[in-house]
Amino acid sequence: MLNGAYFRNVKSKRIRFLVDGSGSMSACILWGSTYGDWKIYWSGSYYFWSRQNCALTRIESLQTELTSLITALYPDTKISIQSFSSPGRKNHKVWEQSSNGLVKIGNDGVRESAIAFVNSLNNDRPTKWGGTYPWEGLDASFKDNESDTLYFLSDGEPNADRMGGSWQANDYDPTVTHYSNFNNTREQVLKTNTIALGLESPWMEKLSANTTGDHLQIDK
Repeated sequence: MLNGAYFRNVKSKRIRFLVDGSGSMSACILWGSTYGDWKIYWSGSYYFWSRQNCALTRIESLQTELTSLITALYPDTKISIQSFSSPGRKNHKVWEQSSNGLVKIGNDGVRESAIAFVNSLNNDRPTKWGGTYPWEGLDASFKDNESDTLYFLSDGEPNADRMGGSWQANDYDPTVTHYSNFNNTREQVLKTNTIALGLESPWMEKLSANTTGDHLQIDK
């Protein structure tokens, strides 16, 4: 079993990772005391420029955690990685090697390719990353009968519900019910572990509870 700050109790060998690549992941969680080049960050409600050096942003913490885990996975573990933002934006993408399903991490060059994908999530300016639209990734995860475990990480509420309407508190239960029912039609249950960064997320907590998974809330 492998453990990190975000991805805990990792013991499956058929895992999907669905992670938030939205612009809010540029929020700084550890400011330094020095100054350098101007960079752009998410404040919690808007983007801003600062010359104060940030020792760690949310996206960098995710990259560190996921890279460490990928490095430690057993060679026969099969995974996929997908990041979500707004459809058509920079960070709404799938790791190419897993675009058709899970891939064995021990195959030649696969581990290195997975790490390169994770490290690509902050290649562009955060304003190009996009918003929070996890539905395509969640749908793909629940349709994948080869996987038995999902790690779903997000730092914000969805920008829209599954149908494209405004996301509201009364969307929580119908959304969880949809994926719970989907889970019941699968050949095997998809254990869905949810990780909420810097927020309380009742719907993510309910989703994990209804799919035999664990919920983790990480405050700033």
